[in-house]
Amino acid sequence: MSEADMPAASFADLLKAVHISAEFNVDVASHPAVDQPKSWKQNPKYARQQSSLVGHMDRRGMLNPEFCFIEFGAGKGELSVYVHSVLETRRKTGNTIVLVDRQNARRKFQIIQDKQDSGDECATHDQFHRILIDIRDLDLAQVKELQIVDKATGQACLRPIVAYSKHLCGAATDLTIKCLENYQRAGGRVAGMAIALCCHQVCKYSMMLDHDYLSQAIPRTQPVSDAMWDDGQRKSFYCLTAMSSWAINAPAQGSEAKHDQDIRIR
Repeated sequence: MSEADMPAASFADLLKAVHISAEFNVDVASHPAVDQPKSWKQNPKYARQQSSLVGHMDRRGMLNPEFCFIEFGAGKGELSVYVHSVLETRRKTGNTIVLVDRQNARRKFQIIQDKQDSGDECATHDQFHRILIDIRDLDLAQVKELQIVDKATGQACLRPIVAYSKHLCGAATDLTIKCLENYQRAGGRVAGMAIALCCHQVCKYSMMLDHDYLSQAIPRTQPVSDAMWDDGQRKSFYCLTAMSSWAINAPAQGSEAKHDQDIRIR
């Protein structure tokens, strides 16, 4: 959708609803668990991102061995390997780490890089559990690795979890938050969440978690009773997803600078 597809008044109202902060507080953390990969990787950018995520999680007390850990959009599972390397220094028994992705990744990250001769290979692999499923279909309360029997009552209960991811799109992030909400409704506890988005603008109106909040910026054009989704609001929502990149796109420099500085929504 382009600017030309919207009435001038509607586009102006939409611009007023967008509040772009002039300055973002940047807090890049780090963790020694990822120091080695940062030194030998050809492109250290991703190692720095992973180091910052692990550092922020540790700073906020999320890397507690008493928790279970869920990586959404796990891919090769590299981030979980670093989380595991921190946990194994704090507890001698195994920690449960669940890797969730909707497809089987090729060239999975080596889970036991330094334990090949230690005899701990099987024990280490037993701590990692892969689930191939779309996040929208995932019911964490039914994952057996997250279930435990209360010794006092003899009843089954759910273990506290920490959720994290390094490259979820906007829609997958909405689905992840909804999945965690459902886990809490089932009696589980989400002890922490750390998600670094990739293509944050890839959102879907139907997956938006809070349409009431959205209505504060974009008024509905249809009464709530008429339809679950509002067609006018839906169009404005997709414009907002395109405009979301305005807050992070820096002007081109030097030879890359473009003469045409017109901003268009595509």
